[in-house]
Amino acid sequence: MKTVCSFQVYSVSVFCRALCLILVLFMSVGVHAQIRENEEPLKKQRAKKGNRQAAILFNTASRLYRQKNWQDAAATFGDFIKRYPKHEDALESHFARGYCYNRLKQHEKAVADLKIAGAQKGSRWSGDANFYLGRSLEALAEASPKASGRYGEAAAAYGQCAAIRLAALKTVAAGQRPAALSAHLMAFTSQGEAHYNAGQHQQVVQALGLLLTSAGQYQKVTGYDRGLYFLGLGNYQLDRATEKAGTKPDEKATLASLRALAAPAMKQSSLWADATWLLARILHRRSEWQQANKHYSDLIAGKAPQAADSSYYRAISLFESSPSAGAGGAALLSNAATEFAAFSKTYPRHKFAARAVYYEGISLFNGGSYSAAAVKLGAYSSGGADAESAALFKSQALLCWGQALLLQENPAPSEAAGVLENAIGFCRKEVLADLTSAKAATRLVQVVYWRAEAKFQVAFSEDDKAKRKESFAEAAVAFKEVTGDIGKPLPKLQEEALFKHAEALFNAGSHKECAVAAKTYRDSYKTPPGRFTGDILKLSGRNALQAPAGILDPAERAMGAVYYEQAAALSEDLAEKVRLSYLSGVSSYYSDDFEKASSALDKVLPSASGKEAQEYIELPFFLADSLAQLPRAAADDPVVIKRLQRAAKLFADYLQRAASVPGKSAARHIPTARINQGLCYQAAGEWKGARESYTSFLTLHPDHKLVTRIRFSLAGACVELEDMEEAQKYYTQAAAGAGVEDQELAVRALLQASVILRRLERPKDALPLLEDAVGRAGKLKPAEVGKLAVDAGYQQAMALLESGAGEDALGALAAYLVSFPDSSNESEVRLQLAYLQLDSANAGEALKTVAPLCDGPADTAGRDEALYLRGWASGALARGILSPEQGDPPAEDSAEAKAADEHLARMEAVYRTLVSEYPASVHSREARLELGQHLFNKGAYTEARKWFSELIEKASAAGEAPGGKELLERGRFGLAYAAFEEEDFEQARALFDKVSENGASELSPRATFQAARSWMLSSGEREAVKRYSLLVGELKPKAEDFYAESLFRLGECYNRLREYPEASKVLQKLLEEFPEGDLQYEALFALGYSLQFQDDYDGAVKAFRAVVDGTGTVVAARSQFQIGECSMDQKKYRRAAREYLSVVAGFDFDGPYRDWFRKALLAAGIAYQADGDNKNAATQWQELIEGYPESVEAKAAKTRLQEVKIDSAEE
Repeated sequence: MKTVCSFQVYSVSVFCRALCLILVLFMSVGVHAQIRENEEPLKKQRAKKGNRQAAILFNTASRLYRQKNWQDAAATFGDFIKRYPKHEDALESHFARGYCYNRLKQHEKAVADLKIAGAQKGSRWSGDANFYLGRSLEALAEASPKASGRYGEAAAAYGQCAAIRLAALKTVAAGQRPAALSAHLMAFTSQGEAHYNAGQHQQVVQALGLLLTSAGQYQKVTGYDRGLYFLGLGNYQLDRATEKAGTKPDEKATLASLRALAAPAMKQSSLWADATWLLARILHRRSEWQQANKHYSDLIAGKAPQAADSSYYRAISLFESSPSAGAGGAALLSNAATEFAAFSKTYPRHKFAARAVYYEGISLFNGGSYSAAAVKLGAYSSGGADAESAALFKSQALLCWGQALLLQENPAPSEAAGVLENAIGFCRKEVLADLTSAKAATRLVQVVYWRAEAKFQVAFSEDDKAKRKESFAEAAVAFKEVTGDIGKPLPKLQEEALFKHAEALFNAGSHKECAVAAKTYRDSYKTPPGRFTGDILKLSGRNALQAPAGILDPAERAMGAVYYEQAAALSEDLAEKVRLSYLSGVSSYYSDDFEKASSALDKVLPSASGKEAQEYIELPFFLADSLAQLPRAAADDPVVIKRLQRAAKLFADYLQRAASVPGKSAARHIPTARINQGLCYQAAGEWKGARESYTSFLTLHPDHKLVTRIRFSLAGACVELEDMEEAQKYYTQAAAGAGVEDQELAVRALLQASVILRRLERPKDALPLLEDAVGRAGKLKPAEVGKLAVDAGYQQAMALLESGAGEDALGALAAYLVSFPDSSNESEVRLQLAYLQLDSANAGEALKTVAPLCDGPADTAGRDEALYLRGWASGALARGILSPEQGDPPAEDSAEAKAADEHLARMEAVYRTLVSEYPASVHSREARLELGQHLFNKGAYTEARKWFSELIEKASAAGEAPGGKELLERGRFGLAYAAFEEEDFEQARALFDKVSENGASELSPRATFQAARSWMLSSGEREAVKRYSLLVGELKPKAEDFYAESLFRLGECYNRLREYPEASKVLQKLLEEFPEGDLQYEALFALGYSLQFQDDYDGAVKAFRAVVDGTGTVVAARSQFQIGECSMDQKKYRRAAREYLSVVAGFDFDGPYRDWFRKALLAAGIAYQADGDNKNAATQWQELIEGYPESVEAKAAKTRLQEVKIDSAEE
């Protein structure tokens, strides 16, 4: 993998500032010298001229200048210029003031003066003025991006300075030449640097080219290295521009200047490291690995600032040079991995630390160290990547990590699948970010393919068959993705994915889809054949061979043999050819092409003998069975008999081979081989051989599913051998062991056994067998067994019914109606069948069963009972909808609820018909009970009472008739409930008490409870207490369902009777036994109430607050109100007011709480009034009056409000 080189060019502004200081010091000496040299003559001259004031002012400025008092010097030179603008020293003063401004960093002012001074050609200061003009212009450009154009002006100023100093160099004395050379070098190198900062790279090269052509005279001059550096940078930028224009640069000039500076002799230069670094990076980019590494190593050894970066890039160069190193590539990768590891350890916080981990992992991966690579790439991908490196490498890291997990010594496919799934997301983002990137598209193909491969390996590692198939199906989907447009960048991988897609489908059990995928491959890679054509043909054959029956098209299944033949033709391995030819024969066998199978297998047989026999252990079986299945022109045809005899011997050969090889695979055909061997002997008329084969089968495979059939065949062979006792035994055993699918055979066996017993003069022993035969035949076709089956079937069904074998009877009765629809027993059978169907919750079938009776004429036998069962079934259907065993009841207006209503309406209509047409029928009494209960459930209590009353009348008249007492009791109970609902508590309690008298009745406890409620609701609390006490006492074991409510009601009764201590005891008991019961809060309220009236206000408030804290129902509002009442009872009026107002604040003003909302407002006002706070009292009442003007509380509030106003007036 190539790494994009990152060339780093350090900001020249840093070096500008450093060089400025050097030049300032150098040039300052010159200026000072000039002023000192001219000072005395100036004074004399000015004295002569009589201009002593100008001389004094100029010399004062010069003195301040020499003292480096730049601010005062600039001001004094300014005074001089202002007072003597035409003086001969005015231009020199401009230069001096400009230099002062430069030192004061007031560069705009400096530029103005230095331009004036530098414009005077031939003056002794013009060169220096232009130099410092360049310095100030550079400073202005550096300070403001908008002034960047001044770099070009600075370069021009430096150029003027360089020209002046070059001219001076030609005439300078030998002793002054070094200083002149230095000054000139400083000028033109500054010019080149300014051009560079202005982006004028060609001018940089022009300005600084002298350094290489005249290296001898400048090489030892200070600043030479800096010039070389910027010459290299200028050439470098020109190279980049050439490259950008589409032409490859030769970079010779760049390399020459950088090599000159990177030489060992220049090592003391401050720019040596920068030049060496840039040189190394250029060489690296040019793939000159050894030269680049040499310079990287120099930087590392010299502990240069770029040492860390050099360590990283030296490792990168080792990595990148490995592909072209041939056999030495592995060593380079190993060294690269070592260096990346060392870099990460030495520089853990370096900006390339994360990249180093990545490249270490990639180096290890490319070098085949997959386990180590997985660790490193996993660390990088799982959080070790910074944002920048993640954008560059994350997708490749995830790809290689996933591959490494699959390729390592102990593969981890599940983990790999997860990693590669994550990689797909990154790759898709890369592709979307740059749709033209072939690299991103290629990586996406690789990731998707390897994700599929991981899923494929996951599937192979699954132990659970279902999960294994599911995983292969997932792998198939994943490979399928590669076969689409996404895989086009890598055609070879796309081809392999198509093959693996088909293979995964096969392993997933998707044989039909596998056939389609395999065909797609064969069609796509016909000419020339694909890399996997042989494999796909084998897979196609295997798929056709192993697909379950009915899955593949018969033509495709038959093609299995052809696929194997084609694969054999492509194979160059002789043993493989034999194997594939064998599989071709097996495929023909399973396609029922026995002629082709026998032909192919016969050809393979000689090659599959001897030492190869164990590899083809099943060959004799397939060949024998193919021969046995071939068409037979006539049973006595000698050719056929000979073929069958050969088949029998081949079966024996197989059985012998299979017995010698352990394992289920080899033995899977043993039962079939023994059966078919017997059949071959039987077809050939060799009964003794058939008997031996069948007997061996039954001995060795007693639990085989074909045992019944083989017993039948064995019995037949015994008949042919005239062993009747044995024949009868095997026929009887065949019938006894017959499964559902063998019932017809069982009937035949029983009939044959009966025939043998009759022939043996044992007719009595035959009778049970005949009865059994007829019974079984009754479930088959009646014409096959005659009238006996009809009568025997009915009697057997009745016996089953009477013996309590309900499920068996149900099946027998249903079968009887189907088999014998015109039987004289139809009515009784239908009624009994309907009862069984209702008992087994099959009301729909019961309706169908009784329909012919119900819809018949009035004199139809059993019609009254059938109508009763029709009503019962309709009710059962409704109850099944309204009270499902699982799930919630249907919504009120749902289709299900409407269907239930229709069933109930039919039930009611049927019962009314029954009572109307058969008033004396016992089933009419039951219908009256059902009608009463149904009407009660509808809320039609008056009509329900009518039906219950009729039932009581009819049941009383029936006396001791079966079911009479129970119906009488249920009638009274139903009538009592209906009276209760219509608030006829007198009749209700009388009837409930009557029912409760029968202590043995299951209705007695509930009747007692309802009697107590009836007494309680009709102000008979004392009587209610007696009954509730029974329920919580001696009747508790029978009254568990309403024991808790009985305790609660008992407490309520005691409260009503003002027997508060008794009430408290009962309610405390309820709360102790059912601390979180359904009645918890009602009981707490009642307890608080009883404690309040025992003056136990703390206990009462505690109970009331428990209600308020525990529930948001109306009882909570009542409890909060009672807390206020407790405070009122204690004359704590203001507290009472607050508690009342808590009702207002804590509960909705509307809905179920509004009564207590109004009461609370009224009570709060009364409490304030009692506390003497009429104002707040009036506020509460006014809110009540405005909010609920028509309420009783509002009227009371108006009255009280008037009283408050009267009181206020009186006050």
